[in-house]
Amino acid sequence: MREIKKKMAEAFDEEQSWLTTEWISRALRRLGFKEKRRVGRGVEYRLTPNAVADLTQRLNIPQPEASLTSASLHAQHALLTLESALKTLTEWLAANKDEDSLIDLFKLSEKITQMGLDPRQIIEILKQDGWLTDSPQVGKMAVPK
Repeated sequence: MREIKKKMAEAFDEEQSWLTTEWISRALRRLGFKEKRRVGRGVEYRLTPNAVADLTQRLNIPQPEASLTSASLHAQHALLTLESALKTLTEWLAANKDEDSLIDLFKLSEKITQMGLDPRQIIEILKQDGWLTDSPQVGKMAVPK
């Protein structure tokens, strides 16, 4: 967990207060990595190369050109790529919400598709992270943040 947190922190210029081992743990569970064990003062998740390859395929994340053999490197790459995409999308949401804090669902789906990701899965992650909520207006989603 600490390795993943350290690698993700390197992707940002400033320290991110939300980037905690608990956040990473929840993200891994959302992504389908549920097998874990306690070790020393932390938690170790089992990330097999096949599980990571399956995840990258489900999320339409391009495979790296060089074949990596370490499961942890595969998982870090997938998580960093997804985190980068989520950061871009949250910035896009903030910039494109209307005066009622609503976003057009079609435009959001189009943006996610342009990034090479599955809109349904990414929208679900954004909902779980509190960036999106359902709206009574058809074709709109609320952006509470």
